[in-house]
Amino acid sequence: MIEAEAEAEAVAGSTGSTGSRIIDSLAQVVSVIFHPIFLPLYGLMLIFSTPTLLVYLPGSVKRIVYLFVVVNNIILPLAILPLFRLRNIISSYRLEDRRERIVPLLTATLMYFLTAVMIFRLQLPGMIKAFSLASACVVFATALLNFRWKISVHAVGAGAMAAMVLVLSFKRYAGLVWIIAAVFILSGIIMASRMWLKAHSPWQVYAGFLNGFGVMGLALNV
Repeated sequence: MIEAEAEAEAVAGSTGSTGSRIIDSLAQVVSVIFHPIFLPLYGLMLIFSTPTLLVYLPGSVKRIVYLFVVVNNIILPLAILPLFRLRNIISSYRLEDRRERIVPLLTATLMYFLTAVMIFRLQLPGMIKAFSLASACVVFATALLNFRWKISVHAVGAGAMAAMVLVLSFKRYAGLVWIIAAVFILSGIIMASRMWLKAHSPWQVYAGFLNGFGVMGLALNV
């Protein structure tokens, strides 16, 4: 009888362990797919695909904007990380230490503002220009906060996206109810993933979301 109970407990433990590993894997996938470095790209994809007049922009114009964002805000920041690692500015590509985030965040801030300057030189709708500048402001605010506190940059990106779709809906008078709901649900999944992986404490996640939401919302309405 005792052996049977022990065997049942072992099976239950193995099942629980398997379930935890599955959730761990899913949380890792969510963290990679919705890494904050992809924020401007996902934001543009939403802006260009939602049912507003922005969807009718010429494809050539969209491709130019995508090119600026992909090169300046994704490829170059990722390409410079090995240099930071070689120079011992960072010890891991995960950037888990708050102090090691300072230089990469400041570098990203410069690249984001460069993208905003390039986009402002083009004849584009105000929403796209405002989003590029607001994204730079979000990264800059995050960099400033990082000097004192470590917050979840994933949550910052989630909050910024949530604010962006809300502003897009109100300013363009578009019925984006389902998109807004999807973005907020996805934001919850992203934040839960970071806490599940123990990458951040709850307050770091909530503070990150509020930072991204507040700065993006304010910058888009200035």
